[in-house]
Amino acid sequence: EPRSAVAFYREQPKYNIRIPRLAERFLFGSGPTRAISFLNTDTDSDNEKLFLFRMMDDGSLWYEQISIQNDQHLSEKMLWRGASKMKDIIDANTLDLTR
Repeated sequence: EPRSAVAFYREQPKYNIRIPRLAERFLFGSGPTRAISFLNTDTDSDNEKLFLFRMMDDGSLWYEQISIQNDQHLSEKMLWRGASKMKDIIDANTLDLTR
């Protein structure tokens, strides 16, 4: 039997999601979800687009687009900056300790 996503989250308190009635109608339509499908379109290695399609009980079709970008190079850059700052802090404290 089809069920709404809201009913699922209400029965699963571990997700800690509370969806107000107005948001429920706005985000999920007026009926339960009949079908869900994901479509993955790899545009290139750094960008990935995912589409979520939902067919509702009333026949309406809803979709969402999710983009995922590879930010590994940004993480690496932040780690290097953090390491540089940490080195400066350690050097400054070491200099104070030797005085």
